[in-house]
Amino acid sequence: MWSSFWFVPAVFVLTSIGLFGITHRLDVLLSADLSNVPLLFSGGPSAASDVLSAIAGSSITVVGTAFSLTIVTFTLASGQYTPRMLKHLSADRGLRVVLGAYLATFVYALLALRTVRFSGSSGGEFVPLVSTAVAFFIALVCVALLIYFIYHVINLIQPSAIFHQIYAETMNALSRLPDSGTNGGESDSSRFDPTKNPELNLLRSEAPDILKAGQSGYIQHLEIEVILKAVCSAGRTRLVELPYVVGDFVPEGVEIVRVWPACKTGFNDGAEEKVRKGVIFGKERTIERDITFGLRQLADISLKGLSPSTNDPTTAMQALDRTEGALIKLGVKDLPGRTQIHKVNDAEITVLIDNPTFEDFTELSFDQSRRAAFSTGQVIYLKRSLEAIERAMDANHAPQRRLALWRRAFSVAYNAPSQLPDRRDALTLTLQSLRIARKFRDSDPELSRSIENDLKEILALWGNSTFEDRVREAVSGLPHPPASGLSQRAASS
Repeated sequence: MWSSFWFVPAVFVLTSIGLFGITHRLDVLLSADLSNVPLLFSGGPSAASDVLSAIAGSSITVVGTAFSLTIVTFTLASGQYTPRMLKHLSADRGLRVVLGAYLATFVYALLALRTVRFSGSSGGEFVPLVSTAVAFFIALVCVALLIYFIYHVINLIQPSAIFHQIYAETMNALSRLPDSGTNGGESDSSRFDPTKNPELNLLRSEAPDILKAGQSGYIQHLEIEVILKAVCSAGRTRLVELPYVVGDFVPEGVEIVRVWPACKTGFNDGAEEKVRKGVIFGKERTIERDITFGLRQLADISLKGLSPSTNDPTTAMQALDRTEGALIKLGVKDLPGRTQIHKVNDAEITVLIDNPTFEDFTELSFDQSRRAAFSTGQVIYLKRSLEAIERAMDANHAPQRRLALWRRAFSVAYNAPSQLPDRRDALTLTLQSLRIARKFRDSDPELSRSIENDLKEILALWGNSTFEDRVREAVSGLPHPPASGLSQRAASS
């Protein structure tokens, strides 16, 4: 309810109606005694009518004009950053408070205006002194709110404010993951390995019971326990597969649950309705339980900043700063497994679900933006991405995670010689990548083997080049002299 755009304005309007009921009652009971009270309205019916009409007309005009211009401003800003930012802006409480205050002022002034009676009318002359004074005071408050509104909108469309909102929601989603101490477990997120459980693999070769989606939309929340209780037969079900996870778009009619072994009678009555309670669909993705959506938005902003039409590497690097923070936070979190064991009615059920792995997160965070940076020659962004990779490797101690991050650093070193016209820029990126390799080369045997093979490829790329000696020295970990490779060869000859 609080997330609804109209909830706060509706509360303001209802409050203004209640406030008018109180002030009008005071006007009726005490009108004869209030005519000489300081700070209250002291004019006649015509003046009161003019004041209330001006307040009502100006308040609705200001709010209409201000919010129309705001929508245009937000639309232009979303084109520069990401269209998904409109959702964050429309959910801003400050905007809803200002809208509610102006609408409440308009409604209050209209209600007070209808109580004004001129001489000669039925019931005699009546001036709502208290109501008019309160309307005047509320109008002054709206003037202050207009100043706040302008300042607030300017701040909302600042890149830092947009990044902070996305980053805060992403970190909140990460906080829902279980803590893992400092080892960042990843083995529980591996895909189903049929060699480790040939019995279940043989079971999967049979035709399963299938439950199809009754509607289309993005999965916003997935309650596995609710789904299992709905589809599992007591003492019979052994394996359940969920092909879609939070953040996936599900077309109507596709399979969303597969159950083995199949039952001749199919699912129990009402199973489909119960599954709907465990799979919450929506028309768009949300970050609350969808970490990849937060990283996706940050990656989109980076791509916009790196595009030739925008050419804003600073904004791209600010988005990368937040991506780095999320990957470091993942260092002390365990990711949900792709093969899980759940207990339903004292029976163990194996659940296969295609949850994203750390490899998926690193691919989303670096791969597209790396290609865009190479295509536009944004060397400074590539340097910053290597710094982010190194810090993320420091925070994530699991070998699989470090290997996923190293692959991104290696991709920079591997593509730099062929993608960048300036060989010195390529050398700088290569040496930075090699520094990361030396730092983590001995942290794990599997990672060490991968790095050693990658270093051979990097050396082959720089063979017979001016800077071959510097690359070889960097690979071996020996300090190189400040002179270039060309001057070294000249000196030796």
